[in-house]
Amino acid sequence: MTAKKLGPSAADIQNHLYTSFLEGSTADVALRVHGTWHAVYKLHRVVLIQSGFFRSLFTAGFAESTPRFGSCTGPEEIVIHFDDPNITRAAFEVCISRLYGGGPTLDIDPSLTPTSSQPLTPSFPYEPQPHKAPSGHHPATPRFLLSLLATAVYLSIPSLASQALSSILSTVGYRTVLKYLNFATGVPIGHFDRDSGEPEAAVGLESVADLIEYEESISDTVSIEANSSIGIDHDHIKMKDAASKSPPSSIALEASEECETKGIMKQPSCHYGAISDKIGEACTCWLAKWGVDVFQFEEKQESSTARKEHSTHLTRKRSKSAPSGFVRVTGTKTEQYCVPLIWSRGGLTARWAAAIISADTFFIRGERERYDFARRVVELRRKHGIIASEEEEWKKLFDHGIYYSNMNMDDLISISRDISTTTNQPFVPLTTIQSCLWTHSKPSPSLHGKELGVTRTTADILKESVTPAGGSRFYFPVTGNFSVRIGDNGSDFSETPDGKSLSMDQLFSCPSTSTLSPLPSSPTLESTTVSVAKSVLTTEAECFGLRPSIYTASSANASDPKDESQWSPYPPCRLYSHTISTAQCPPVAPSQQYRDPRSLISAYFMITCASKTGSSQIRFASAPDVFSVGQSWGWKSSTMTEEYIGVRSEKGTTSSDALQSKYSSLRATVVLGLV
Repeated sequence: MTAKKLGPSAADIQNHLYTSFLEGSTADVALRVHGTWHAVYKLHRVVLIQSGFFRSLFTAGFAESTPRFGSCTGPEEIVIHFDDPNITRAAFEVCISRLYGGGPTLDIDPSLTPTSSQPLTPSFPYEPQPHKAPSGHHPATPRFLLSLLATAVYLSIPSLASQALSSILSTVGYRTVLKYLNFATGVPIGHFDRDSGEPEAAVGLESVADLIEYEESISDTVSIEANSSIGIDHDHIKMKDAASKSPPSSIALEASEECETKGIMKQPSCHYGAISDKIGEACTCWLAKWGVDVFQFEEKQESSTARKEHSTHLTRKRSKSAPSGFVRVTGTKTEQYCVPLIWSRGGLTARWAAAIISADTFFIRGERERYDFARRVVELRRKHGIIASEEEEWKKLFDHGIYYSNMNMDDLISISRDISTTTNQPFVPLTTIQSCLWTHSKPSPSLHGKELGVTRTTADILKESVTPAGGSRFYFPVTGNFSVRIGDNGSDFSETPDGKSLSMDQLFSCPSTSTLSPLPSSPTLESTTVSVAKSVLTTEAECFGLRPSIYTASSANASDPKDESQWSPYPPCRLYSHTISTAQCPPVAPSQQYRDPRSLISAYFMITCASKTGSSQIRFASAPDVFSVGQSWGWKSSTMTEEYIGVRSEKGTTSSDALQSKYSSLRATVVLGLV
């Protein structure tokens, strides 16, 4: 005889709890929440303690740990102040509903999700079709996903934080990359906009909150502030103010130095440790791969807007009646490009734009193409006015971010004569080009030696930096042996390898860069860290895996004088930056091939391969090794999964499908240096 369990099932209990949550019945605690909204929620302690925040609040020996049923007729009221502007009503309500085992299903707009055949998202570069979430589903907009992540992190609900993080990384694209990058650098998500179509309350949970007017002073209740010390472990949340190590300016809002000098207060910066860094890396990887492709549509939009403004100006000067013989032509409606500003003013700051353009991992075919792209970006921004702080970044970009020594003489002559139409000045000073030519011709390799003898150790640079001339010298990092994955590293953020639920500590301990298999028969070394040098184009992009190209010695930044990292005063060759498409197009050879006269050379290299959608990169690097004439070099690895090499181009029926077919390819950049 089989024994049967009597009583309500687990599903019955869950339904009972969720119904009690919706109706606010038998509640033993009332949370009076103050933040970006103000409301009272009638809840149950036994459910809330699933959250790490509430578990500490109710069980760690604080005043809130002991219910005071005798002091009032209703549930005990506890006041909580959320100082984090990224915590919103909808996200908070979804978090609470998940603790009760319910809540609305999240619906992500399909036009936000890139695919292998449409790596720039299905709608690129046109306006996406309006998407309406199914009944009972909550629209998971980019703003909501960021708020959900911030709220789940603060309340310490790892399962929900994992879901939000995975959703964010899977929707990195041309419409979201700046929003996500802003968030990663600590910029708040902004105020709620009723015209955006995003619901203020969680769908289906509109009645669980009793909205109230905010009270300036509360003396008869217990107040728990987000930044107060109540024994809750929030070391992984870094709330930074304007005086801390926050980004120098907002990426999207373009906060220039002129604005700062006028006394405009900066917004508080909210950084969430390794989680923010992971999102930032995914965004910089995306910009490094697709930056050039997206910019061409920004240029077309700018030209189209300028033509419309000019046409409108001329039309206003004309009579309303058409002249004799004039026939109005009505053409068929065509799709218009609709790409958010990324490189234009209002998108990336000048400092970020310069850092990305000059990075070794930026996908560009050569140094001349890098220069042409840089001048196009600069000229487009200058059309809207010249800002002194931007001009300083452009000067550093053209002086140090482009390797003119890797160009031929015809290109150098052409660049020296290239004059900006907005400033009537050359983009590159003649002295910069002359200096690069001198640097390029200065090494005189021995016909018998395999090394040039030009590398310097960290200790050498520190000794040279104390001299007036040494402190202004520039150095290029010589890579070691390493293999890493940057950005969206494909981790399953919902559980551990043994299938257990991921804790909040484990979620924050997930490295933003994962080390892969080492070079065969070579020791595994960590990626070269800069302890003695400061990047010429320094931004927080360095923390997000965007490899800067040039450094200057700075003894003030010397954290480890015994560091044995190697540096070279001569730039490497960023020669082979090409596309290997499914059509087997041949790689693009450098415009000026170099033939070293020696039979043996010592060289290092780094290969960076972007994923299909661009939100991650795999990097393989080799420390200086000896190569003979005709000897091949490369990297053999099993880590190049379908995500990287499984690119394909499918025939589509829409304009976007036809346009994106050329983007379904394997892209890689190569840095090669002689030492």
